[in-house]
Amino acid sequence: MDHRPRRPSALDIATNIGCSCGCVYCPQPVLTRAYAKGGGDPMMSLEVFERCVEKLPGDIRLMFAGVSEPWLNPECTRMIEWAHTNGRQVKVFTTTTGMTAEDVRRVTALPGIEMVLHVPSAEGLEDIVVDSGYLSRLDDLLDSGVVSHCHCHGLEVHPMVADLLSGGGNCGSPATSRVPVETYPPAARAGNVDVAGVADVRKGGRLSCLRTWENLLLPNGDVLICSLDYGMRHVIGNLLLQDYDSLFASVEYLRVQRGLEDPRLDVLCRSCECAANGTLLARTGRWFRRELREAETPADLLGIAVRSVREGVRYLRS
Repeated sequence: MDHRPRRPSALDIATNIGCSCGCVYCPQPVLTRAYAKGGGDPMMSLEVFERCVEKLPGDIRLMFAGVSEPWLNPECTRMIEWAHTNGRQVKVFTTTTGMTAEDVRRVTALPGIEMVLHVPSAEGLEDIVVDSGYLSRLDDLLDSGVVSHCHCHGLEVHPMVADLLSGGGNCGSPATSRVPVETYPPAARAGNVDVAGVADVRKGGRLSCLRTWENLLLPNGDVLICSLDYGMRHVIGNLLLQDYDSLFASVEYLRVQRGLEDPRLDVLCRSCECAANGTLLARTGRWFRRELREAETPADLLGIAVRSVREGVRYLRS
């Protein structure tokens, strides 16, 4: 059986290793220890970024997201500008930590950029300083129109941020917010974090996970199976040393794909909350939610319908 899914549509970019945001639900020690064993500069250089991105097919979207705040690397804005100049689609997930007013001005001036803001929780689960400078950056980003939505890993948004999001209204509830606001319950992040009330269960049966279609580039060129692989268990290749397509013919990539089918294989996905039961209904439900969120035109919706039929046929033949 061919275990390879269709080619990924995006690549996550970790501009640095060693995030200072201090989110209690983020397993930074696991990542920094694993990265140190492999060696390499914890800060991605602009040269490394350009060399790796030049190897990607033109339709691969760059997602500045994953395991660290992008703007803790002072070259982040230059990376985004270079990518945009070279015709790349760019989406950014950020707390705004490390951003300056100049960064905000330059990034929001780029047509087609999409940003998702990770805002602090009312419970204080992050070391994000909510001061006048932070609120001003947030306000400028919201005014620019580049922010599609916000997410918060907590029960409620920090009250000062909620007030800004709602324009002084109903504490930033999704119904009244300047942009949609999503809140997320605590998660074990593929077993890398001990979370009270979240059971550590190894999943059996056939699994499916969209995250294996969105891999993560590290500052040293290594590519991980996904952004939840904090322990770097599944390094599928290195874009400084090989071409893009060879990542998906690598021993480690194919082993993960077999592990989704065979519960006897010990792969990260077996302990990950993102992996779903591999039935056709479960696969298409998760897939549709992602695709519909990104659809902007009737042609996009038609494309979703065509691809859904193709995926269903592939599943029935597998």
